[in-house]
Amino acid sequence: MLTKIILDVKIESMKKRFLSFFTSLIIFSFLILFLGCSLDYSNDTQEKIKAPEFTFENLTLTKIEKGKKKAEIKADILEQYHKLDSSFAKNVNFKLFNDNNLIEVEGTSELLSVNNKSQVYTMFNYASITSYEQNMNIEAKNLKWNNKTEQLTSSAEDIVTISNLTEVPTSGYVKPKSENKSQIEIQGKGFSASGVTWKYAFKNATTGKIITEDKETTDENLEE
Repeated sequence: MLTKIILDVKIESMKKRFLSFFTSLIIFSFLILFLGCSLDYSNDTQEKIKAPEFTFENLTLTKIEKGKKKAEIKADILEQYHKLDSSFAKNVNFKLFNDNNLIEVEGTSELLSVNNKSQVYTMFNYASITSYEQNMNIEAKNLKWNNKTEQLTSSAEDIVTISNLTEVPTSGYVKPKSENKSQIEIQGKGFSASGVTWKYAFKNATTGKIITEDKETTDENLEE
């Protein structure tokens, strides 16, 4: 019973940090809007399009505000389709910086898809976003952000993992607000999070795990 209480307390603390971490995803959505393009890489689209109007290789985009670097996006390939107002980016890495030029958030996605008309932004095949200030990481095969409804979701069968960091970089990165001696991890399917209510949930059962220096505690079917 004591183990269950300890786990619930730690999971609740994890949720509070996730709410702050979630603001970083909202910032990232505006960062994508800053690129001035939308992305759509469906098979139907590829059949209709013979070639993109523009192709950029080894691209680096930097956003500057008041003389300070606020964001940086790198991609191996960025293809723009003007007639369909769509583009496609491969092997995307992004960073968000604070006023002291320290990295707050860092992320990567194998494929990035954004649609300006629907304002739906999707990271495919593998997505990882890390908030160093909140000492938190979220990983999934696919993640979708709907800017109109302010909803972050995964597919029903994809496993989403939310965890704290085992190692935090010291040089060039924001220091975490709090440090945990134990490692906490939450996994589940059917993930969704709301930027309106600041709540998140898993449709299916979730599992939680705590790893300390001397033992490991697990619990299943956690309530969000």
